[in-house]
Amino acid sequence: MNDEEIGGENLIKFKVVKSTASFNVKDIKGFIYGGLSSRFWMLRKHTNFLDKNACSNLPFYAWQCITIITKYREIDLVIQNEEHLILFIKYLIWQLESVDGIKKSARPFIDALNNDCQEKIRLVTQCIKISPGKCFQINQMNQQQLYTKIGTKYFILKIRLKLSYCAMIKGITIVEMFL
Repeated sequence: MNDEEIGGENLIKFKVVKSTASFNVKDIKGFIYGGLSSRFWMLRKHTNFLDKNACSNLPFYAWQCITIITKYREIDLVIQNEEHLILFIKYLIWQLESVDGIKKSARPFIDALNNDCQEKIRLVTQCIKISPGKCFQINQMNQQQLYTKIGTKYFILKIRLKLSYCAMIKGITIVEMFL
């Protein structure tokens, strides 16, 4: 690296290098939401043995954890901003076509929904063939509906994780907490 002077300021030239921690989205095989991957699981086991007072000052919580599974490794992330985490999960659901965190697991559901919609349109319109544009619209509509439901599932999972944490802090079961 060489120093360069521009306008009286000493600037450093940087060499752009691809990080060893980077990966392509196409290499993602799936994701795990919550503290369920091995690294977060060990931290959870440690947290269970902490004093209740120490549990109120944890650096992060299970509902802020997500693990990205790629071809070569698992990447554990903690995203503390809930809006950013929700957007990231929605992006992963859409990009991976996932119902359960595994890549392409939504494809059979989308295909079945598309076939049902196309069959209903054929019956109503008495057409044998549906235009590619209409098929594309049907596919987009079915993906939107399915992925919205899946996003809701992850929202409910976040609530369950928070309820479990509250019960643990109080030293009671979830059933006792509701009673």
